[in-house]
Amino acid sequence: MEQNIQTHYGKVSIPVVRAGQPESGGLTHFRINTRYINNTTQIVRAKLRSGLEMSFPAVPSRTNHSHDRQFLVRKELVVGPTCVTPMRDYLQSLDENISAELNAFRQVYLKVYDDVYRFGTARELSCVIEFMFTEGDLQKNAGIFYHDELDTLFKFGPEAFMQAHPNSAEGRKRKTTAAADALRSEYGFIYWIELIDNLGKEGNRFVSICNQVYQIAAKADKNRADGVYIVSSAATNGTLNPNETVTEFKSFEDAERDNGLYRTYVLAASNGDIAGLRKKELQDQIHANEVERQKYLREKQQHDAEMEEKNRELKNLEHERMLTNRALDDLKRNQEFMADVQRLHLKDQMEKKSTDRKDTSELIKFLPTILAGVGTLLMAWKALRTTQ
Repeated sequence: MEQNIQTHYGKVSIPVVRAGQPESGGLTHFRINTRYINNTTQIVRAKLRSGLEMSFPAVPSRTNHSHDRQFLVRKELVVGPTCVTPMRDYLQSLDENISAELNAFRQVYLKVYDDVYRFGTARELSCVIEFMFTEGDLQKNAGIFYHDELDTLFKFGPEAFMQAHPNSAEGRKRKTTAAADALRSEYGFIYWIELIDNLGKEGNRFVSICNQVYQIAAKADKNRADGVYIVSSAATNGTLNPNETVTEFKSFEDAERDNGLYRTYVLAASNGDIAGLRKKELQDQIHANEVERQKYLREKQQHDAEMEEKNRELKNLEHERMLTNRALDDLKRNQEFMADVQRLHLKDQMEKKSTDRKDTSELIKFLPTILAGVGTLLMAWKALRTTQ
């Protein structure tokens, strides 16, 4: 009987081993056997990345010495005959910038290899690495700590685990939720989406939020399964506004259906309804055309009113110009008339003066005769009186 398991790299078939049956499947190339030995006075719990939790009852050391009250993790690494030399070559190629566990394994393995395999003996090679924790070590940090080399969360004492393994799915979820809670506390609302696509099969996605389309880039993270991770403020039903953060994990297909994460911009903009989007675009275009037409009509009406006003102003100006020209013509005629009057008056004066001079000349010319006549008349009048 086999069980199909979904991984980052597709489905794999894992044989299910029943109790009491030996493991089958051919030659073993490499295996790790881990033993947990609790010689302390209290129960020790261990939680693995997978979420598996184990409890190790206290089996105190017979000596009852404090330095013997220890918790041991003993890892036996067994390398099959076909892999012994390749493993040696790999370990020799490593520099010093490696983990403490790997460095310890390298030192032990190379020593054992030189001792056992230098004569070419074709058999398994095994090494044992032991991690030791005293009760004092276990009691630190309130009796709970994470060991990076073992990738295991330990708890010392009878209380059950409340914490999640920091690298487990639940641990990462809690860490993400805690970070989101801090953001929500500061900003009031959050909506956070991460796309994990380790093989690049899914690609980026587009989502419409507040009538704006955003692109979300997919990324690789070997510590997390492929899918969509959504962290958000809890939704409201209109009356109840829960003050909490919601963390969800969905497949890309479910996220497209439930959250509107689409492969293309057009699908996101239409919320998956391309026909509706085209209809809306057509309606928007019709509306935009009508708005533009109304704008043109308003501008034309305003332009016509302005032209009419300008025409009135031009007519008024033309009328004023005509009146001004008429007044100028009248003034010009008056000026010409006055000039003619002055010219005639001057002419009359000149002619009168000429006549007066002529009459004076004639008078002067006949003046002796007139005077002689007057003298004759006076003499006659005088002689007449004398004779009387």
